[in-house]
Amino acid sequence: MVNITTVITNLSLPINDALPAIEATLLASNELVLEAPPGAGKTTVVPLALLNAPWRNGKKIIVLEPRRLAARNAASRMASLLGERCAETVGYRVRMDNCVGANTVIEVVTEGVFTRMLQADPTLDDVAIVIFDEFHERSLDADLGLALLQQSNVLYGDMREQPIKTLVMSATLNGSQLSDYLGGAPVVTSEGRMFPVDVAYSDPYTPQQDSAARAAQAVNKAIAEYKGSILVFLPGRKEIEACARALRNWVEAGELPKALAICPLYGDLSLADQQQAIAPAGAGTTKVVLATNIAESSLTIEGVSIVVDSGLQREARYDPNTGMTRLNLCRISKASAEQRAGRAGRLEPGVCIRLWSKSQQSELAQYASPEIQHADMVPLALQLLQWGEADCAQIPWLDAPAPARYTQAIELLEQLEALKDNGGGISLTALGEAMAGLPVHPRLAHMLVVAKQLALQDLACTLAALLSERDIGTANMGADFSRRVHWLLQPQGAPKQLQGALKRLNALKKMLAQQLNRVTSPSLERALAVSEVIVLSQQEQIALLLACAFPDRIARARKNNPTQYLLANGRQANLFNDDSLVGEEWLVVAEASSQQGRSNDIIRLAAPISLALLQQAFSAKLVEKNVCEWDENANRIVSEQRVALGAIILSAKQLTQADPALRVAAVRALINKKGLGVLEWTADAINLRARLQLLHSVDTNWPSWSDELLLGAIDDWLSPYLHSVNTGADLRKVKIAEALTATLSWEQQVELDKLAPVSFCVPSGRDVPIDYSQNPPVIAAKLQELFGSAIAPSIVNGKVPLLIHLLSPAGKPLQVTQDLMSFWRGAYTEVKKEMKGRYPKHPWPDDPIMAMPTRKTKSQLSRT
Repeated sequence: MVNITTVITNLSLPINDALPAIEATLLASNELVLEAPPGAGKTTVVPLALLNAPWRNGKKIIVLEPRRLAARNAASRMASLLGERCAETVGYRVRMDNCVGANTVIEVVTEGVFTRMLQADPTLDDVAIVIFDEFHERSLDADLGLALLQQSNVLYGDMREQPIKTLVMSATLNGSQLSDYLGGAPVVTSEGRMFPVDVAYSDPYTPQQDSAARAAQAVNKAIAEYKGSILVFLPGRKEIEACARALRNWVEAGELPKALAICPLYGDLSLADQQQAIAPAGAGTTKVVLATNIAESSLTIEGVSIVVDSGLQREARYDPNTGMTRLNLCRISKASAEQRAGRAGRLEPGVCIRLWSKSQQSELAQYASPEIQHADMVPLALQLLQWGEADCAQIPWLDAPAPARYTQAIELLEQLEALKDNGGGISLTALGEAMAGLPVHPRLAHMLVVAKQLALQDLACTLAALLSERDIGTANMGADFSRRVHWLLQPQGAPKQLQGALKRLNALKKMLAQQLNRVTSPSLERALAVSEVIVLSQQEQIALLLACAFPDRIARARKNNPTQYLLANGRQANLFNDDSLVGEEWLVVAEASSQQGRSNDIIRLAAPISLALLQQAFSAKLVEKNVCEWDENANRIVSEQRVALGAIILSAKQLTQADPALRVAAVRALINKKGLGVLEWTADAINLRARLQLLHSVDTNWPSWSDELLLGAIDDWLSPYLHSVNTGADLRKVKIAEALTATLSWEQQVELDKLAPVSFCVPSGRDVPIDYSQNPPVIAAKLQELFGSAIAPSIVNGKVPLLIHLLSPAGKPLQVTQDLMSFWRGAYTEVKKEMKGRYPKHPWPDDPIMAMPTRKTKSQLSRT
């Protein structure tokens, strides 16, 4: 092996200046945070520099990378610098590809692989240090790996010769946050990229723009103005292919040079195609790499000095309402924009063309949100249970997952028969243990383990491979999943452009089969009731296996709309009108997505299944129960004996008598769903509620009748009045005021009438209603009725003055006041001048304070 110090010195990268501080800090501390902007060389140099560290004691250096390509590339680069091949001093482990040897010291692994290494051996006694590279990406697997490593050091520290050191490397994150999380770990900062990058902004971005066409135009212009290869960031494969077509068309039309190498770069490409994209351009050739954010970090693409950035990415976000993960198009963060721009300055001065305006740059979020805040929690929950921890709050997270979403994940694992109650909590069943050992989503893991029990493992591995990767379906192919299965089983009949993808899927299928054999045993209980699976057709077997993975997405067509389906989880989804599956009564939906302008999800992948097979295979999930609920269409209570699969009713029989408690519960459920507005609130009920709310605002010893508290206490105040309710008409007859009053003691009712009376006696002797719906409460009286009164009327022992609406003799508004004395001395003069001629029969004295209050005319007064 070559001299490592010489190799690092010859590289002359910015990170070199920070190496003495890194080495000294790790000698004295077990944790370190390294801040190193793009282009510093941290991925390649730091692991090599630590090979000769005295604390390593012959143990391994584990380096985590967020992507398979980055892991392979980093390992290959380090090995080549040492004059070796992979699997000697440096190797890598990624899904479906291990390249390590007996003497490998530096292992570059993907984040998910590291978590499985920890699960297999929580002590990691042969590891000296774990390096988290590109931690600013904040993937769920990186957060989980870091949290479990911290807990492992606490739980197993006594079993190790020395603690495992932790080095977290980040290009853009605030190092102080990580330092605090790691118990005040030292922070070392390295200089950034070697060469300057000029940033140019464009016209403002709008969502209606075609990002692929706009990027192609920017590339066309950049080729004319600059020299060097170009890296274009686009949100996904669709945009990459569209941009590539536009560029090739211009090449063919002679608008761009023939010596233009257009290379896509995204996760689903073969390794060979990915390597081609990051290799140097040939002599006399300009390379244009069209990439997703896979090229944002860790990779050095030779010759790139120009970056065109769409400013967009697709982000996987789990929707807890649908139970599905969607790829949402969204703006990148400022940190990502900085990362992308840095790709142009790694080897020479560069240019970054941002396809948004400078003012929009300031609107970007500083950092992307951690994946743990919006990802599917089911794989995480299974990992934690395999670790031995059911309560995610006990894990030392940098950012903890939302408790409600974690609870939802536990509920799905229960549906998948992965959990058991062990008396003091929950733990994994034997089925769950087997599922946790498979590198696929727990849904697919459940399908695989059950399939092994049913001797359908080959077909299940085919399905799992297809569902683990991007859909290979072509345009206008429809949602029928069996057509994809047929292509993978008989690839010679598939379109030519899919042969590469099918080859990768077959490799994944073989790997899954090996893993499945490793984690399963004959002792596992059979999870399904199917005894003669062998007699099922392949289509039925596909549907059965999908239902094992997606029991909550078994769906039934609406009787009045054959394209619309109700799923067992209560959601609705639609097929396109021309889909070949239209007309199938029952489906298992493997994938659905939202569609702009549509309220329901669109079914993307599904398989038809028969009711007979569902009843045979999932008899344990069919629930028979008496149901009493409010039918909003009929506007009445419906009482039935039902057999249901989740939200799907298979059969229903009318009950002649329903439990009164169930009827009341049905009405309560309606009120909780629709709110208090479904009740008939009379004027008396509204005023009563407002009176009490006024007293509560003055004295909190009085109860509050807010919507929230009334809804929360329906059992206490309203349920006794709901026993006779069967229809909407009955509900409107419920006496709300009486029900509310009944919650008050006799003493409270008397005090309520005293402090917040229904009416107020004005000086004329008439009781005027108080309107409590306004704040402050309002009384309305003719101006003459207030003569002789200089003190504004009030309630609640004088604490709440009333707002007086002074009316004309005809009952028309004249003035609003809470200060009678000021009114008599001021505005009254103008009012009298205007009204005296209009209402000459009524008194308009010069001194209203000394006048007698009255409702009568002058002639009526003279007769009394």
